Amino acid sequence: MLAKVKQDSPTDEVVSPYFNTYVLDAMAKMGHREDALMWIRKYWGGMLAEGATSFWEAHDLRWQKANPHLGLQADGTTGYFISMAHGWSAGPTAWFQREVLGIKPTSSGFK
Repeated sequence: MLAKVKQDSPTDEVVSPYFNTYVLDAMAKMGHREDALMWIRKYWGGMLAEGATSFWEAHDLRWQKANPHLGLQADGTTGYFISMAHGWSAGPTAWFQREVLGIKPTSSGFK
């Protein structure tokens, strides 16, 4: 299941960038790191491809591409109602540190 994470069809679940961080962690724990990297390229890369200069509070790969701002949603609304630079969407940063570089704390505060 985790190797087939996608957001292509109308029946696929809406998954926020925040929750997608947990999906990445689960993929890594199940030995699907390469699939997680592909998902990062597709999902977070999708924001960049749509002109993002930072990661958005919400994102859906099915949003119209001509003007993605028309589809931005938070709490079921549309329009300019979400943060265009949202810290909870930065999950891949810590994920790369742990899963790609292998940097993991051995004690509190990386002592």
